[in-house]
Amino acid sequence: MTAQPDTSRASSSLLVHAIPSLILAVAATVLFWWNPFGKPPQWASLHVVMQSNVPGNVQLLYDVDGTGLHKGHLVVQPIPGGNQTSHIQFRIPSGRLVNFILDGLDRPAEVEIDKCWIAAVDGEVAAILAPTRLKGSLMNAVPGAAPGSVRFQTQVNGKPQGIMYVAHPAIDLTAEPPPPLWQIALVFLGTLVMCVFVSMGLAPRRDHCKEALGRVLAWSQARPRRSILAVAVLSVTMCAYPVIFGGKSYISPNNGMPLLYPTLPTTPGVPNGERAKNPVGSDIGATMYWHLPASMIEHRAIFHDGEFPLWTRYTWCGTTFFGQLFTMIGDPLHALTVITGGAAWAWDTFFVIAKILFALGIGWLVWRMTGSLSSALLCTLSAPYIGFFAYRFCHVATFSVCYAPWLLIPWVEGVRTKTHRQAAAWAGLLLLAEWCQINSGTAKEALMLLLFLNAAGLWIVLTAPECWGWRLRRGGLFIWAGVLFVLLSTPLWLVFLEALGKSWTQYDKPQIYQAQPSLLIGLFDDIFYRQLEPLEFLFNPSANFFVLLGVAWALVRIRTLIRDRYFVAVLLAAVPALAFVFGIVPPWLASSIPFIKNIYHFDDTFSCILFVVLFIIAGFGVRECLARRESKEWIGDWVCAMAIIGVLLASYFGFTQAIHRTARSFVEAGDELIKSPFFVDYTTVLVIAIVILPLAMRATLRDRQAGPIWALVATCMFATLHFRYGMYFDTRFDHYGLNPKTRVDLRDVPSPAVAAIRQATAAEPARTLGLASTMVPGFNTILGLESISGPDAMQDPTMLRLVEALHIPRRDQWRLVVFAQAYPAAHRGLDFLNVRYLLGDSSDSNPEGVRLVKAYDLAVFESDTAWPRAFFTDTVMPYRGVEDFAHQIEMGDGRPFAGMSPEVRSKLPLPAKDLAQRVVAKAFNYRLTNNTTTFEIDAPSPGVAVLSEFDPAGDIRAYVDGQPVLCLLTNQVFRGVYIDKPGHHVVKFAYWPHILGPALWVGTLGLIGFLVSFGIWFRVRPRQAGTVPAKMDEPTCLTNSP
Repeated sequence: MTAQPDTSRASSSLLVHAIPSLILAVAATVLFWWNPFGKPPQWASLHVVMQSNVPGNVQLLYDVDGTGLHKGHLVVQPIPGGNQTSHIQFRIPSGRLVNFILDGLDRPAEVEIDKCWIAAVDGEVAAILAPTRLKGSLMNAVPGAAPGSVRFQTQVNGKPQGIMYVAHPAIDLTAEPPPPLWQIALVFLGTLVMCVFVSMGLAPRRDHCKEALGRVLAWSQARPRRSILAVAVLSVTMCAYPVIFGGKSYISPNNGMPLLYPTLPTTPGVPNGERAKNPVGSDIGATMYWHLPASMIEHRAIFHDGEFPLWTRYTWCGTTFFGQLFTMIGDPLHALTVITGGAAWAWDTFFVIAKILFALGIGWLVWRMTGSLSSALLCTLSAPYIGFFAYRFCHVATFSVCYAPWLLIPWVEGVRTKTHRQAAAWAGLLLLAEWCQINSGTAKEALMLLLFLNAAGLWIVLTAPECWGWRLRRGGLFIWAGVLFVLLSTPLWLVFLEALGKSWTQYDKPQIYQAQPSLLIGLFDDIFYRQLEPLEFLFNPSANFFVLLGVAWALVRIRTLIRDRYFVAVLLAAVPALAFVFGIVPPWLASSIPFIKNIYHFDDTFSCILFVVLFIIAGFGVRECLARRESKEWIGDWVCAMAIIGVLLASYFGFTQAIHRTARSFVEAGDELIKSPFFVDYTTVLVIAIVILPLAMRATLRDRQAGPIWALVATCMFATLHFRYGMYFDTRFDHYGLNPKTRVDLRDVPSPAVAAIRQATAAEPARTLGLASTMVPGFNTILGLESISGPDAMQDPTMLRLVEALHIPRRDQWRLVVFAQAYPAAHRGLDFLNVRYLLGDSSDSNPEGVRLVKAYDLAVFESDTAWPRAFFTDTVMPYRGVEDFAHQIEMGDGRPFAGMSPEVRSKLPLPAKDLAQRVVAKAFNYRLTNNTTTFEIDAPSPGVAVLSEFDPAGDIRAYVDGQPVLCLLTNQVFRGVYIDKPGHHVVKFAYWPHILGPALWVGTLGLIGFLVSFGIWFRVRPRQAGTVPAKMDEPTCLTNSP
């Protein structure tokens, strides 16, 4: 008989290869259909010519894809007031426009719409919408002044109203059609067949592949630190390749913030035609308005003035700089930005190196604490791809989190070393990590990371399997490092605390912001958080779903892992942090804890701790997943892990969908929290990937035939969990991803208007104010122009009360904003503050009371009545309180004068004199450095020299003709000195915090302690191999703790 082929075995073999190939074919088909990295979506536009009697924001809600009117389809554009005719353009995605709602304004106003039309992608007019045809959806609408226009009130009976338009039929705005069905089928079948053949072709060579992989693993096992470093560099390079290779930047002007100009492009010199990145909730302004300018202040102070940067004269008429604690002046990596004067490439290098340190630190901790190098390499690869780096796109909190793993590494390594000398070296690294942490640019995040991670490290030492004598000696080394850190950093934190006690901050009144526990799934992907925000803006940071997978697996194995002291240490750090983030710690309790109560946003601050410890917990989970792959219980572990993830998802959807019948609920009756189409698609893909990934990893290591193709499946699923947090050039999911814009050197902004003001203020200093949104406060520091407000975290309360009394509006708690039409009301106050120059849009109306110097790229206006920066006067006016002093400015003759409190005025040997007869002489020959202001005056008689720069109580040293004199608080917030005789005088004011001297002595004590400790460490040489010491360095423990 003829032998028959074993068809069952052949079909079984084919099925083994077909299953992973089918998964890859589906993945390739979805990728082809979506085409995320193809041509970015095209944009049509709705044009509206309209007027409003008050400034505000016009909102457009549209539907171009048939998903209805929802928050993902909301566009906002500003409009000036004063019934100025404005042409507003709303950019909307291409598609078929079904309907839209145009809200006249976001506040009560009277608006008039003159014209309205829709343009397709190519710019051709797709539809002209006559306003008179649209007024049917309005109440009390009347014809406007222009033919065919309509005028209406934006609110009727307290309710907003707008124009609602429904297109019959839908207006075609040239959407790119999806690929045809035959192409989709071709991609699916082609990928399936190719993967099957490749998998079957590799099956006979599996031993060769296994041998090659074994050599790589052997090399990694022999060099674990190098392996982790190599993966960290590779991962960050892949994540940030547009910055590293593509000329993009974390601090590009086109990343979405108004800077010099109120509209795009926001600065001169940026690439034409580049679409700005919408920050979608990320706090980009903190770096663009404060930290980038801070690096320039430090460069000018050190390399131009030869001074340590203690003061800044660019905001709030001068304020403490070093006392803000956020200067980063002590961070070794930050030195590159200081040396280069804030070069964009230096900041980009800073961010990239910091993320490499984060990935390396996470991998190191996972390797040492779990003992699994495979788990460590996977966590290292995952570390740069977390939602936190999107939430803090270019915020300096990035550095706080990136340095955080290095607070725990010394404790872990210090316990593992054999000798106290080796442990002392790791304690030195802890001291360096703590120093970098306090200089990382944040206060809240840095303090909590220092507290929680050092506590976890101390727990590791105290639970070490050694005797208590060993634990106390080993722990004493690290505690001593902490004491040295406190002493060495005294000039930082003591000056900060002293300045904080005299300042106003938005955190003064405790306000506890936490997240709902049902949003716990959002801790692992911010897309769940974002559904609660209009326009799906970011409002809390996240890790990623790979971390979720590891954490879920660790919870499944917690009965075993709880015996591991490393696991317990990070678990003890994670639990209270989770409790603070998700409201388990009640607000009344949180608001009663000193220092912590002023954190304000507990949700994102304590999340920073979780991003470190959750990675370690995930490392334990991944280790268990890989180590138990041959166990029969593995499938049970997988089911339980998926069940935990399912519970988190169910809790989220229940919270965001359920409506209570009578009691208060998150979603009220008649309302609906609509999830965006991207959320639905992306979440579906995430869930599929997190289900398949552990199965694919197990099959890769167990399947003798299809192992290589399963490895490719695992790679695809791993990439799916991470892709959204990588950086790209333009994509189809820009709103949900990271696409930094072109790097621009802001050290020399080529603005003719700015250059003209710089030249005018070179001999006689004066301050400059941008009207409305021109020259946003903070950016003026980059331009080298002094102004009267800025994003400083600490502000003087008297200065704030004074500007309010002078009718200068304050917005967002840190910006003084004056519109052209409101300038006359603030004119006297701005003159008093030495605001001589104004910058405004050339198309705007000229403010009353100033003259137009010239219209450059911006219009430059000058106030001829502005007070000089410094002057002499022979008369001092007493006043009582801020309101009385502001009244004197408003009702006076407009000339400079000196005012003091009655208590101070009574001590001056100046006769009473009619204020109208006062003598005023301007100062001259100014010499300005970062911390000092020097000028000369010709005094015809005894009197007072006044400098219109802020006077922090007790921190100003004053000199007249080289002799120290008492600095007098003058004009509520400024500086003055008594001139006791007529003649020519040189007056100098220097900022030196009175607490800085004692703080430096304490810091010196810490430095001496460090040097002595280093000397002892250096002299205690390690024993050479082969020698037998006469006495043991460490006594043998007779009893060890378990």
